[in-house]
Formats: sequence, C-alpha cells, structure tokens
Amino acid sequence: MRYLLPIAAFGLLFGTFQTAFAQDPAPAYDGSTIVAEVNDTKITLGHMILLRSKLPDQYQNLPDETLFPGILDQLIDQTLLGEKEISDSGGVPYQVQLAVDNEQRALLSTSQINKIANIEVSDDEIQVAYLEAYGEVKPEQEWHAAHILVETEQAAKDIITKLDAGGDFAALATEFSSDSSAQGGGDLGWFGLGAMVKEFEDAVVATEVGKYSAPIQSQFGWHIVKIIEAREKPLPTIDEVRAELIAGLQQKALESALDELRGKATISRPEGVPFSAIRDVDLVMNPKP
Repeated sequence: MRYLLPIAAFGLLFGTFQTAFAQDPAPAYDGSTIVAEVNDTKITLGHMILLRSKLPDQYQNLPDETLFPGILDQLIDQTLLGEKEISDSGGVPYQVQLAVDNEQRALLSTSQINKIANIEVSDDEIQVAYLEAYGEVKPEQEWHAAHILVETEQAAKDIITKLDAGGDFAALATEFSSDSSAQGGGDLGWFGLGAMVKEFEDAVVATEVGKYSAPIQSQFGWHIVKIIEAREKPLPTIDEVRAELIAGLQQKALESALDELRGKATISRPEGVPFSAIRDVDLVMNPKP
C-alpha cells in the first residue's frame, strides 16, 4: 500500500531535489575514458579531444554528433594502418620513430616553457622593468607638417610668391600639389625623425612652427614645407606597455632557467658531420641496416 507524504514534508523534499539538481553533476568520464579498442590498442577520449583541437578551422564548428564518430573512425583506421605498417616493417619505421622523438621533445619542452615563462609578475617588478626601459629615454620630437610638391624649382618659387602675398597654404596645396596629400590641403599628419627622406627632414627641423620653408628638392620633386605644430612625443605609460613588460620579464625568466639547465647538464657535440648532411633525406628514408 502506497502512502503519500504530507504536503509540508513534500515541500521540504522537493526543495532538496531542487538544490541537488541545480548543481552540475561531475561527468562520468575523463580523458582516460576508453572509447574504442583496436586489437590490443586502447583509444581514449583524450586522444579524440587532442585530435579535434588540431582540426582545420572549417571542421571546428561541425556539430558534435558529426565530429565524434568521424574522429573516432579516423583514429581506428589510423591504428589499423599503423599496426599493418609495423607488421610489414618488423617494427616502427626509423623515420617514424625520429618524428615521434622530435614531436615528443617539442611537446615536453613547450610544456616546460609554459611553466617557466608564465610566472606571476608583481607590480613592483613591472615598475622596475618600466624604469629600466624608459627611465633614461628622452622624448622624441614630432612634427605636424604639410607640404606642396611640384615638379620644377620655378613652379615652387611661383607658389612661394603666392604664399608671400598672403595665399592660403592648404588652398594652394589642393590646387598645385602633385601627390595624394593635395586632397587634404597637403597635410601629412604627425611624424618623427626617420619617417621622411633626409632633404625633407632637414627642412622640417630648420623651419619654425607656423612658417614655411624655401623650395627644397628631393627624389620626388620640389617641396615647400609648412610646420603646423611641433611637440615632444609622450613616452608610453606603464599601463600601455604592461603586456610588453610582462612578456620581457617572462622571457628573462626562461633564459635564466635555460642558462641554469645548461650549466648543470653534460652536453657534448662530436665533430665530423658536415653541415650539408642535414639535407640528405636518404639517410632517414633508407637507413643503414
């Protein structure tokens, strides 16, 4: 005979169920969960996860119900073909073992690099690195300039005459300048030393703000340069270069760790192998018995 719970008790029990089901249960599988066995070889969920992560972009967004069996079939087929190759060759082929060695070396070293390089960097360390990088740096000079570019010296002199008579620089640049800056009244925006050819740069440095230069010649033609503004380029703030500073500190930590490892290791480099030997693929594909 079934007995119904009192309403109050049912309410308490229902609340307990709600709390229990609100929490995501731990999955009943992990990376070592076996998803297939091929003869004596076990294929795990971890194998599938890594293979999926390496798929080209066009496959990454396929639905899981398509990817799962496709990836598993591929791993099964690879296992079967691999076993056949080992059987045919009497063991793992030499070139395959070399590739496996290199891949394992790369993966293990990358894992160690991530541990060493991804250190926690304190604000004090970042501050010290910022002062080392920018503490002695003098702000660079920048100029906001415009120019008028023409083909001949006489054309440039004629424009100087118009400017001396009160002509508007931007209007004259729009009318006479032969390069694309003419559309903006000859405005070249802000730039620093090294951005322009030497003849142009020399004229910029020698010309006062609000003034225009005498005609100067460069490989592009004849210029008249006007300095609109000048300023010292502000140094980046610590927040603007924080990521760069952290990366530098992490790189130093990696280099320091490598120096320590090299110092403790026994490393020999036997001589006798010519540099050109690294191009001889036949040594790998057809090794000596």
